[in-house]
Amino acid sequence: MSVPCFGEDPRMFGRLAREIEAAGWDGFFVWDHIRWRTHWPGGVLDPWILLCVAATTTSRIKLGTLVTPPARRRVAKLAKETVTLDRLSDGRLVLGVGLGWPPDVDFGWLGDEEDNRVRAAIFEETMEALVGLWSTEPFSYHGDHIRIEEVQLRPGPLQQPRPPVWVGAKWPNRRPFVRAAQWDGIVPVMDTTKHDRALSPNDVRDLLELIGEQRGSLDGYEVVLGGRSEVGTEGAGRIAAFAEAGVTWWIEAIQPEGDWFADAATRAGAGPSR
Repeated sequence: MSVPCFGEDPRMFGRLAREIEAAGWDGFFVWDHIRWRTHWPGGVLDPWILLCVAATTTSRIKLGTLVTPPARRRVAKLAKETVTLDRLSDGRLVLGVGLGWPPDVDFGWLGDEEDNRVRAAIFEETMEALVGLWSTEPFSYHGDHIRIEEVQLRPGPLQQPRPPVWVGAKWPNRRPFVRAAQWDGIVPVMDTTKHDRALSPNDVRDLLELIGEQRGSLDGYEVVLGGRSEVGTEGAGRIAAFAEAGVTWWIEAIQPEGDWFADAATRAGAGPSR
C-alpha cells in the first residue's frame, strides 16, 4: 500500500504500517514531497522519518518511497538516509526514484531545478554516485552536476550489493523506460498529457517489451503498478489481468481525497484483494 506523506502526526503512520503488516500486505510506501499543490491546506511530513517510524512498528513488510526525486537530494545525505533505514528495518528498504512532480510547486518555487531534461541529467549522476557511496569503498565522481573527491562512507546498506531501486516513469515516453531498465524495477504511470486513461494490461506488455530489449532478460525485474482495487474476488480478478501481463507488485494507492487516512486504515484492515 502507498500513502501520501501528508499529515501532522508522524506516529499515525507507524500505526498504519503495523495494521498493514498485520492484515497481510507486503509493503508500505510513502510519497516524497516538500509541497504538493499551490493551495494544499494540509501538512507535509518528511518521508524518511515516517519510514523510520514504520520500521520500528513492523518486522516483515518492505518499506520505501514512491518516489524520491534524486535531483533535489544531496547525494551524500540520501546515501546516509537510505543506509540508516535499511539497517533500522533489517534490510527491508526499497528505494523508489523518479524525476518528481509538480516541477513548479515542488521544485522551482523552492529554488530547485524545474526543467525535466536537467533534472533527468542530475537524476542519472546522483544515482551513479549513490551506488558508489553505498559501496563503502573510496569513491570519486566527476560529473556535470555531481562532484565527489575520494570519499568513503560507512556503514553500507545491510542489503548487498545494494538495496533494490524502482524507477517511476510515464508511458509512452521511451527514454525514462530505457533509464529504468538498468535498475531493479519500474513503476509506470500513464502520461495523461498524451492519453486520458490509466495503464492497461496491453500497455504493460508494450513497456515490458521495451525494457526487455534493453536488459536482455526480465528475470527478477519488478513491475510495480499502483491503483485502487475492490475488496475480494472482483478486485483480485482485475489484479490478475495485470499479473498475467507481467505486473509483479500491485500497490493499493491511496489518494489525498476527503478523509484519506481513514480510507487507508479501512482498506488496510480489509487486506489484499484475493
